Amino acid sequence: MHRYVLVAAFLLAVPLSALAGTVERTMAMRPGQETTLPLSSPARAHVSDTDVISAKVADGDSVKVVAKSQGFALLFLHGDRGLSVFRVEVGTSSEETRQAAEEKARQSCDSFEQTRQGLTVFIGSAECHQAVQDLSPFLTADELAVRFNEVGLRAQLAAQEARLQEDHPELADRLQLGYIGANLRVAGSLDGPDQRDAVLRSLWHATAGRMLLDLGHLEVGTAGMEVQ
Repeated sequence: MHRYVLVAAFLLAVPLSALAGTVERTMAMRPGQETTLPLSSPARAHVSDTDVISAKVADGDSVKVVAKSQGFALLFLHGDRGLSVFRVEVGTSSEETRQAAEEKARQSCDSFEQTRQGLTVFIGSAECHQAVQDLSPFLTADELAVRFNEVGLRAQLAAQEARLQEDHPELADRLQLGYIGANLRVAGSLDGPDQRDAVLRSLWHATAGRMLLDLGHLEVGTAGMEVQ
């Protein structure tokens, strides 16, 4: 894997909206319950724990989610323009875990502010990045705004590179990662959409706040390949 020169010698004050990145929303369900999410464009569905929920895209314009057993799972919806993530809690609540993660981030970050809109956090160290990364999947983009300095953004890039290398070393060596402003640029070539989806999930898991993507330099073939 190759790293771009980091273009971030300035404060990034862009609110960042999608353990990991923020979610579109948290869905509370009961075991056996079914729900349908409308899709604004074609998407591919991936579930982090198939024992908890199942998800199937129907007719290209909606996805049917079925709650199977108690627990929580992440629902990833992959489209040509990026990635949307939903947190699904079945018969349980993560409020205590979220509160603990928020307190850890408050202690780890020099600037951590509660406003009417939500939380605003300044990331200037690897420790703060890790804490906000762990808090992010409990919040939506509207609830968490993140700012970086160069040190903080380098910490995020290092975390994303490490996660990708851990999850998919065979794909990591084919890619170049780097930040252009607040956007994560992913460049290189992959065999098909399944590989791209797997890469984006790994990067999301190492993101604090929303993952803003630049995929204009990524070539994706049409081959099908199962990647978990």
